[in-house]
Amino acid sequence: NSIFNIFSHKMMRNVNMFSLVTWCLIICKKNRTNIVLTSQAHVLPGFEIAQNWEQALALAEKAIEAKRNSQLASGETVTETNEIMIIGGGEIYKQALGFSNRMYLTRVSASFAGADTFFPAWNEAFWHVDFEEQHPVDEKHKYAFDFQVLNRKNLSWLRGG
Repeated sequence: NSIFNIFSHKMMRNVNMFSLVTWCLIICKKNRTNIVLTSQAHVLPGFEIAQNWEQALALAEKAIEAKRNSQLASGETVTETNEIMIIGGGEIYKQALGFSNRMYLTRVSASFAGADTFFPAWNEAFWHVDFEEQHPVDEKHKYAFDFQVLNRKNLSWLRGG
């Protein structure tokens, strides 16, 4: 599986949140919930609007519960853990770092002229790499990159609990 296939698989089976700018770059897909975090009043059909994180997370939890209930009602076995996939842009990532528990991160080994959006800095000491896959330059990949799954460390001992 390519990293894009893994990402697409995750997006299709989970609730997705992103900024208006990122939303403008994505084509509406069926069979998934897409929530746009924006102060705008309107978005294209197939997207739900949230004006703040509280609304966005409530919509996401409602969609996850509806999907689960639909699976149970149809006799399907509920086997997947539903995740809320926050897929950009830069400011959305920065805001979500404070409450996210998992990151699917692709680190590209290259610099790009004119790039104006970057993943925000975070304290790597609070995260554990649970999966890593390295991809060298080859006939399919113009740039080397690493794909990682990071989970937030349990730091409750710092808070005394």
